[in-house]
Amino acid sequence: MKTRITTTILSAALLLTACHSDNNKLTDGPLAPAKLEGIFARSGYGQVFDFSAQHYRLYSTTSQYCRLEQQGNIAELEIKTLQISEKGQTITAALPGSTAFPVQLRKLNQLPDSCTKPLADSQNVRLNFDYFWHSINELYGFFPQRNIDWDKRYQQYQHQITDNLTDAELFDLLSAMLADFADSHVTLHAEIEGEAAYFSAARSTVLAEMAPHFELTDTEMQTALQQTSLALMQHYAGTAPLQTSGAAQPLWWGLSEDNVGYIMLQGLAGFSADSEDIQADVAAARQAFSQMMAALAGADAIILDNRFNIGGYDDIAAELARFFIAQSQTVLTKKVNNLQAHQVEQTLQLSPVAQVYTGPLFLINSEVTVSAAETFSLMLKDQPQVTLLGQPSNGALSDMLQKPLPNGWLLTLSNETYLDQHRQSFEVSGIPVDIETPVFSQLDLALQKVSAYDTALALLEKSYRQDVSTQDLEHIINQAITGNIIPGIAVAMVKQGELKYSQGFGKASENTQVTAKTPFVLASVSKVFNGTLAALLVEQGRLNPDTEVRDDIGISMTLPEHVTTPVRLWHLLSHTSGIADSDAYHCGYYFSEGGQSMLNTLQAENSCPDPVQPELEQFLQDYLNSSGSLYSAANYQLPDGVQPGKQYHYSNIGSALAAQMMSCHLASPFNSIMTDELLQPLGLNQTKWDLPGTQLPDTATRFIWQDATSGLVPLPHYRAATWPDGFLASSAEDLAKFAQAVMRPNHPLLSNKVRQRMLEPLVSIYPGKQVGYQWITEGGYIYHDGSDPGTETLLLLQPASQNALIVLINTGGMADWQHPALPEFINTLKTVAWHTMLGL
Repeated sequence: MKTRITTTILSAALLLTACHSDNNKLTDGPLAPAKLEGIFARSGYGQVFDFSAQHYRLYSTTSQYCRLEQQGNIAELEIKTLQISEKGQTITAALPGSTAFPVQLRKLNQLPDSCTKPLADSQNVRLNFDYFWHSINELYGFFPQRNIDWDKRYQQYQHQITDNLTDAELFDLLSAMLADFADSHVTLHAEIEGEAAYFSAARSTVLAEMAPHFELTDTEMQTALQQTSLALMQHYAGTAPLQTSGAAQPLWWGLSEDNVGYIMLQGLAGFSADSEDIQADVAAARQAFSQMMAALAGADAIILDNRFNIGGYDDIAAELARFFIAQSQTVLTKKVNNLQAHQVEQTLQLSPVAQVYTGPLFLINSEVTVSAAETFSLMLKDQPQVTLLGQPSNGALSDMLQKPLPNGWLLTLSNETYLDQHRQSFEVSGIPVDIETPVFSQLDLALQKVSAYDTALALLEKSYRQDVSTQDLEHIINQAITGNIIPGIAVAMVKQGELKYSQGFGKASENTQVTAKTPFVLASVSKVFNGTLAALLVEQGRLNPDTEVRDDIGISMTLPEHVTTPVRLWHLLSHTSGIADSDAYHCGYYFSEGGQSMLNTLQAENSCPDPVQPELEQFLQDYLNSSGSLYSAANYQLPDGVQPGKQYHYSNIGSALAAQMMSCHLASPFNSIMTDELLQPLGLNQTKWDLPGTQLPDTATRFIWQDATSGLVPLPHYRAATWPDGFLASSAEDLAKFAQAVMRPNHPLLSNKVRQRMLEPLVSIYPGKQVGYQWITEGGYIYHDGSDPGTETLLLLQPASQNALIVLINTGGMADWQHPALPEFINTLKTVAWHTMLGL
C-alpha cells in the first residue's frame, strides 16, 4: 500500500506496490534462482542490505550517516520470489502480493565506511535535525517541481536548533520545514510524552477548505460526501440495491435500468478481513472484481467513480485494470528520482483477463484521488475506450519511502517517478482529465445530481432524472400549505430557454391568492440585479470597477489601522471589501408605518436607535465611520495582514454601499438607474424597488411562524435603510424573463461581454464556489438565494442548458421565525422541482 506504515522496515523496503511485470532490465545476464548472500545496495532508497547465511541486516544510509535499522532471520520475511543474475551482481525480490516492480539490489564489495560504525539510537537534537535534513536532501525526488529550496531551508532553521529544545518544539520545527511541500506522501510520525504526533505535508484539498463552512472536520466532510455520493449513485443505478464487497467496503456497484454500470471505488485495500495479509487482500480483491465485472459485462457503458479513492496497493489497482485492456501492454514505467538514484527503469506490463470489458469506460477523478488511485488512472488513461472526467488528481503517485530517525520518529517521503505510456510524469500536477466537470458541487448534492455522471450519460445520448412530475411537485406544495409550513409560494421553470411552467399556490395575503404574477420581496436575490446592472454599466464605459470609496459619495470609512489598500467598487460587488454585517446592521430594519425598529419590537429589546433613520447615505455613514452612532470595530472583518480584495466575507452593507456608489457616480437615484437601464429594457414590468411611494400593488405579505397554536402570522410591512441589498420586489414570471435574458447567448442588452463581466470569478468562497458581480457561480450553475423575515427566495440558473428554477415563498428568515419543517420542505422542493423541469 502506498500509504502504509509497515511494522517491518525490510518488508516496507521489499514490498513495493506491483503486479504482473516480467520486464526487469537487468544488466549482467539472465535471472536464475540462487542463495541470498552478500552486501547489496538499493540505489535511490538509502538502503544497504547485508545478507549472510539465514540472517539479514538493513542499514539506512545517507552520504553522512549510516544506521542499523533492522536485523533478523530471512525466513521471517516470507520472500515470495527471489532471482539473482548469473554473475550475482543484481538481485530482484518480491514478497507475497508484490510482483510488479521487484526490488532491485546491486552488489557492493563491502559495506560503506560509515556502516562499519553505524549510528546508535539518539535523542540528540542536532543529530536528528541533520539526519532529517540529509535524508530528505538526498532522497526526495521533487524539489524543483514543488519549488522547494532545501538548502535555504537548512540555513533558515539550523540556527533554531539548540540542545534544550523539547520534543514538541523539535517536532514543530521539523513540521514547519515540511509545511509547503504540498505532498501527500511526506509525513512525520512521533510519540511525544506518550501521545502520538502526526504531521502531513499534503496540500489542502477542496474538502479541507469546504469543511469549515459546514462546521465539520476534514474527515467528517469526506465521510459525509462519500455517504451522500453513494446515495446519489443508488439513485442513478435505479431501484436494485447497490452491491458491495470487501471487509472495509471499498467497492460498490450497480446496473441501471438503462443498462449503465456504476462503480464507486473508495480504496485499493480493505478487501480482506486481515489488513496485514496483503496476499489475501489481493486475492479477495481479484474475486470481488470478477464478481462485479460478471454482473456488468453486458452494460452499454461503465461509470467508475474514483473521486474518493485514497489509494492502497498497486497490485489491486492492476487487478481491476486488467478488465479494461484488450491486449498485453506496458501501461506505465517507474524510476527513482533523487541524488542517490542509480537504478534502471522498471516497466509494468499487464495482460488482460479472459473476459475483457470493451465498452466505454468513464473514469471520474478529483484532487482527493491519490497515490495508488492515481497509478490506477495511469494504467487506464491511454486506453482507447476510456474517458477521464472530473478534476485532475492529487499529484502524489510515488510510494512512501520510510526513513526512521535516530530518535525513533518516522519520516516518509516521495522518491519515485511514475511515467505513462508517453513517458509523461504527473507527480505534482496530477493526472489531467479529458473533460472537466464539477466533482464536489454542493448544488449538485442539493439537486441530487452528479455533473460528471450527467456528462458521461450525455456522451452516451442518455440522461437521468428522478421520476417526478408537476403533479408530484404540486402535491408537495399543497401538503406544505395544508400543514401551515408556508402560506404561499410561486414557482417558475425555464427549460432550454423556454418558460415551461409558472404557477402560484396559497395565499399572498389574508385576502388574495398567489399567482405567477404576484410580486414577492426578493431579499438577497435583489443583489444579482445590482451585479448585472454594474456589469452592464462597466461594459458601457459609464462605471469603473476600480473606483474607490471616497468622501465625494457622502461617506467616509474608518478602516482598521493596518489597511492600506483603498476599498473599491469591485470589492463591494464581490464581498471582499472587509465590511461586515455586525449586530448593528439589523438596526436598519424598520416598520413602514411609524418607523419603529423592527429588531427592538420583535425581540422586545432596546438595542437599536428608535425610530430608525431610514436614509441609506446617513445609515452607511453612521455605520462605517467612527463618529457614527452605529460604528464599532465589529463592522469590519479584516484580520491583521488582510487587505480589501483578498478575502471573501458576505456583506449586505457592502452591497448597499455599492449601490450608493453607482448612484453618486451616475448622479441619479439608484432605483431610477435600475429601472431605466435594466428593468424596462428587459420588459420586467412586475419588478420594482419596495420604497415609500413605489410599492407594487398586491405584493405578497410576509408571514412568520409564531408557535404551534398561532401558526403563521402576518408581519406588518417593513423596509430597511439598506434597501438595495434586498428590497427589490418581483414575480415568478418576471424572474423567469430575467433568467432567460441572462442565459441567452448574444442577448441585445446583456451581451456575452456583460455576462462574462458579471460572472467572472473575483474571489473563491471555497474551491469550486466563486463570486463575480454579486452572482455566485458553482459547478456550472449561477445563482443567488435570499432570506429575510417572512421571505425565502431562489434564482437558480444553469446557462449551458439554459435551464432555470425560480422559487418565491412568503415566509422564512431567522430560525425562530419559521416553521421547523421549512428547511426540509425547501430542500425537497428544489430537488423535485429541478427533476420535474428536466422532464417537461
